[in-house]
Amino acid sequence: MSSDLKPCPFCGGEASPDGVTRRSSSPDCRWADDNTECLEAFFCNCIQCGTKNGSSIAGGFKTREQAIAHWNTRVGGAQ
Repeated sequence: MSSDLKPCPFCGGEASPDGVTRRSSSPDCRWADDNTECLEAFFCNCIQCGTKNGSSIAGGFKTREQAIAHWNTRVGGAQ
């Protein structure tokens, strides 16, 4: 799946789609689209420099596919 990811927009390094944050309960963290509790959030990160994508509230995206799509549209220094 990592071949679906563009390189890091900052250093050009290889990216990983495997970032995930899991919580047993987080009543104060809710997804905006359907107000469900954020128990799992996905993100992508650069293996080389550690840059990651994710929202400030949940620490990621509702699905791995959303995290990948967001990563692939970011603009940075390396192209």
